[in-house]
Amino acid sequence: MVNMKDTYRIEKFTHQDNEQLVLLMKNCFNQEVPAEYFDWKYFKNPAGASIGFVAKTANGEIVAFEGLMPELYSLNDEQKIVFHSTDTMTHSEHRGKGLYTKIANAGFDYLRQEGNLFELGFGGAMSTPIIQKFGWRTICFIRFYFKTYIQSFFNNLFFSKRVRTKDFYIQKIDHISEIMPVLKACKTTAVHKVISEEVYSWKIANPRFNYQVFGIYDTQKNIKGYVVFYIQNNKIMLFDMRFMESKSIFEKKLFLWLDQQVVKNKYTAIVTFSQENVPYYNQLKKNGFINNKMGLGPLGYNIPFMIYCDDDTYEKIKDPKCWEIIPLCHDSF
Repeated sequence: MVNMKDTYRIEKFTHQDNEQLVLLMKNCFNQEVPAEYFDWKYFKNPAGASIGFVAKTANGEIVAFEGLMPELYSLNDEQKIVFHSTDTMTHSEHRGKGLYTKIANAGFDYLRQEGNLFELGFGGAMSTPIIQKFGWRTICFIRFYFKTYIQSFFNNLFFSKRVRTKDFYIQKIDHISEIMPVLKACKTTAVHKVISEEVYSWKIANPRFNYQVFGIYDTQKNIKGYVVFYIQNNKIMLFDMRFMESKSIFEKKLFLWLDQQVVKNKYTAIVTFSQENVPYYNQLKKNGFINNKMGLGPLGYNIPFMIYCDDDTYEKIKDPKCWEIIPLCHDSF
């Protein structure tokens, strides 16, 4: 006789599943997110509605999930929709029963039938060994970088005069259209996410966080750079920071302004992440950001950025130099 608790059915994810995913997220990651988060993420994406598969028990309880979120990428000058594997989770009481294999295969089969089997994502401590068996391959590792309160305090103490000059000003930005000239002025890698004004506006509409956008301008009111961040656990979470020109004096001034915000509000740190040896990484290192090289304690773990695609495509884009993986590439940072 079959135990009903071990009988599962695999179904395509629908809007009606949002409320149950809230409970599953709490069980798997101890994170409390509103149902609106899944609505925003999977059904309001400008690139199109997401695909997802759930495993349900005989009584309809969702106990496993994987979302496949469409994103527009440029692959060597060819634009293509790829699918970001997100929020992969299995309820703690239903692990070890092959549920991830079932929902992952459902996703593979669906995309294969659509003629678009290309997935990417960030591996986790539990998921990486599993998805490697499916044929996922690591492009690079992502590391956290941070600046402590003490660093910001001394920067503010010794260099604050640079922020008090009258050759620039910083103000809050309410319309993303203002930062688009800066975004378009930045060089792109061979493989990169295509970021339109609509996509950027959607990204920072994530209901989990309150994103703040500030621009730095010269005296002629020309925008020279911008910063996007939110506050979480008394830390500045740095989401994006770009400038019209590399090695600009406005870069140093905007980083010093961030130091001022840390000291003024007694935040404990500024935190972000990046792939090594890309422009964003170089910018962080130049402005005093450090990382936990020992790999122990807070922010010490490395995150594999991985892809699943056919061998021909992989050979063309496997070099880490083809990519720049930064917070803007993450599904929910």
